[in-house]
Amino acid sequence: MSRRKIWFDHHHPKDYPIYVCLLKDEIIGWFSFSAYRPQKRALAQVAEVSYFIKSDFHGQKLGTHMMEFILQIAPSHNKKHLIAILLDKNAASIKLLTKFNFKEWGRMPSILNFEGEICDHLYYGLSLG
Repeated sequence: MSRRKIWFDHHHPKDYPIYVCLLKDEIIGWFSFSAYRPQKRALAQVAEVSYFIKSDFHGQKLGTHMMEFILQIAPSHNKKHLIAILLDKNAASIKLLTKFNFKEWGRMPSILNFEGEICDHLYYGLSLG
C-alpha cells in the first residue's frame, strides 16, 4: 500500500478531515487535520494542521481563507490545540501562522536535511478559546 493511501486512510472525516480547494475542477490547494501522536489518548484534542497551495496561486490570499476556515471548524472536530510542523526556511508559512496568532512552541535546530540543506524543524501552535 502506498504511503499516500495510508495517510489518506488515517483521515476520518469526523475527526481528521481533508479539504480541497477547487478552481474549475482543478485542485489548487488542500488542508487537513491529522492526529498528533495518536497512541497518546491525552493528546486527542490536539491536531496537526497541514496545508498546500499550488505555486501558481501563491500571493492570492488562498492561505488566509484556508486558515480562517480551519480555525472556524476546528472546535466542531473537538480540537482545542492546533500545531503546524515546518521547516525554518518556510517564510510564507511562518508569516501565515503568525498572522493567525500561532506562536513558535518548539525548535529542533539543524536536524533536517531537506534536499541537501540543513534546516531547523519548527513547531508552531495555537490554543483555541
